[in-house]
Amino acid sequence: MKIKMLSRPTGDTTRDSKKAVFKVSSNPDPTLHPFERAREYKRAVTAAKLERMHAKPFVRALEGHADGVYSMAASPTSLVALLSGSGDGEVRIWDVAHAKTMWSVFAHDGAVKGLSVGYDGTSFVSCGDDGTIKQYSLSLESLLGAVPTAEESSAAGSAAASSASAAASAAAVAGGTVDPLNSWTLRYPVTGVDCRRMDETFLSSGGSYVEVWNPHRASPVQRLTWGADTVSCVRCSPSERHVVASAGTDRAVTLYDTRSGNPLRKLIMKMSVNAIDWNPREPMNFVAACEDHNLYTFDMRRLDRARTVHKDFVGAAMAVRFSPTGKEFVAGSYDRTVRLFPAAGGRSREVYYTKRMQRVFAVHYSADAKYVLSGSDDANVRVWRARASEAGGKLRERERAAVEYRQALTKRFGHLPEVRRILKYRALPGSLKKAAKRKREAADSENRKLENRRIHSKDSEATREGERSKRIARERV
Repeated sequence: MKIKMLSRPTGDTTRDSKKAVFKVSSNPDPTLHPFERAREYKRAVTAAKLERMHAKPFVRALEGHADGVYSMAASPTSLVALLSGSGDGEVRIWDVAHAKTMWSVFAHDGAVKGLSVGYDGTSFVSCGDDGTIKQYSLSLESLLGAVPTAEESSAAGSAAASSASAAASAAAVAGGTVDPLNSWTLRYPVTGVDCRRMDETFLSSGGSYVEVWNPHRASPVQRLTWGADTVSCVRCSPSERHVVASAGTDRAVTLYDTRSGNPLRKLIMKMSVNAIDWNPREPMNFVAACEDHNLYTFDMRRLDRARTVHKDFVGAAMAVRFSPTGKEFVAGSYDRTVRLFPAAGGRSREVYYTKRMQRVFAVHYSADAKYVLSGSDDANVRVWRARASEAGGKLRERERAAVEYRQALTKRFGHLPEVRRILKYRALPGSLKKAAKRKREAADSENRKLENRRIHSKDSEATREGERSKRIARERV
């Protein structure tokens, strides 16, 4: 008698080890899964709730400054080194990973208005209200004044050299005086500095000038100017090193070409521009933080209108810095919040604040784009996660797969009302909510007035100015 039996390999249904996942066979035929979309929608709602529940963006506060933090810079060669300058003239170098001060010095008599690290990470430049520009070494060995070894001390023939070096190191760490590599004194306060990304030259703004400096020269190698108003900040394009943008007290953003030594264009806004920054991945685009609570992204080839208007602040935007990826930027405001904006999005995707944090005057991204740093009036530098719900540390394979699956779900169903409501909700202080409500009511009232004027006016007089161009006064070439 012949009997037919089903026979399958044991390895198809057996785990390799007791820690492995059970092997489950499945048929992806959609006719066998009629409720697939309903199940995934329910999982998307759960994933959105988990994302908001695990959103804990604040990492730590770096304490040590005695005055407000008004400038920051990061080393291009290190993930943990951060420079900050305060209102009392002190410059500190932080080890962000361990929340410790590696080095500090009182570099200026007034507030430190600008900091920038050289392209090779071996030096940095600072400027202040006292009208000086100083260049310091960023080598840890020279900054900390490393104590010589016993062999070096005996070779030098002086045991006192070791104790003197140790004393110098202690003085530097405690905020003593350290001689700069170079120092320049100007007749006016210096409002900003920026090092170029491809050579050792750097730029400074102050008075009505943008000046190009070489560390080996006692005077600027080039001086750029357009008008008599004070230049408040300067930024060099990270991709096109000869293109420079500056903002001044005349409400203007001016573009220069250092090859010809002449200004290219001047964009005059209807309100003050407090800070500017270039997109590192799109060399033609830059963003301007303005006094009207908004930020504007411009294409330098067409300045008659903004590419994007970024809204959500209820106070003046004071600082802005792009992510190394160029896909988003962080901005700090006078309303005591830090917001993260997509480069092409009009609304912020995240808002960070604490009860003690005051007005934000400096922001920065870490070199790996995973963390955001902010400096505020309360003398603290704060470290935040760029992704509020992102877990720190290394994930196992199954954890990483689960995170990616939840992200795919929220991306697929993010447009649906329930998922969108959960993802967009942010608990804000009452003062911010009331200010946002007043701002929204004023905008609605203005829109109603303009619409009524359009309805009851002649067609030739009813032209309505667009949102991306109504804040631009004029452009000069």
